[in-house]
Amino acid sequence: MFIKHTPSIQIGLWYHNQNVDIVWFDKQNQAQCLHLDDVDLLDLPGALTRHSNYLRRSASYKYITSIMPHQIWQKTLILPHNLTPAECEQQCHFTLTNELPIPINEIWYDYAATPLKQGFRLEIFAIRQQIAKDYLHQFAPLQIDVLDNTAKAILRATEYVLGKSFPANAVLLYQDALGALAVQHKLQQTQTLFQTDKNLTALLAQYCQRYDEQPEQIFYYQMVRNDSVVPKHWRPVETHLPLIALGNALWQQEIHKEDDELFRSFS
Repeated sequence: MFIKHTPSIQIGLWYHNQNVDIVWFDKQNQAQCLHLDDVDLLDLPGALTRHSNYLRRSASYKYITSIMPHQIWQKTLILPHNLTPAECEQQCHFTLTNELPIPINEIWYDYAATPLKQGFRLEIFAIRQQIAKDYLHQFAPLQIDVLDNTAKAILRATEYVLGKSFPANAVLLYQDALGALAVQHKLQQTQTLFQTDKNLTALLAQYCQRYDEQPEQIFYYQMVRNDSVVPKHWRPVETHLPLIALGNALWQQEIHKEDDELFRSFS
């Protein structure tokens, strides 16, 4: 017997204000999107099928969402030699046990391992189980397969829109109805700052003060245009696609090279 294994289709989801943004890629590798209001997520596969000839009812879906970085603890270690997966697990367990003030059985954690020309980078991510479960509950009864870091998703989506890698000396300012987020990917970590105040100029000033940075380029994305004035030298990230859902759909795709997933296969 021959069994044809159909690869799963990645569905990027972003839930906000009782609405769900949804992004996936079709056979031509073109991004498609839906915006659903008060959707019954149990019927999401049917809704996708009704809106696309490509997404068949028998298709296998991988649902991917993300959570804001201020909910995530992370630490980057630069080690002198490569580690095996088992050694990475041991290092994560040791670090989390010694640096977090809560029992390790109350957190979910994952890591990203990257061999360097000289040494080895181990990025450790952790989140309280209850925070993650409460966040994922809004998608019930849909089973989420991947919970990623929203900062990583935003950077992936921006690279997709720009068509190139995001400059290391640049900061991205993201703004939506919930607040504003500053993101910069550095060699050893992704630096972020989230504020409920939606003033991007003030956010940038606070970010530069916290991290002692003087970025050479500023990119910005506003989900909803407002009357605030931004400096003329700032570069807008312009797309009709919802940025975070797009970045979620791009999880582990070739647009980025690093394995930056967080917490997978929830039960």
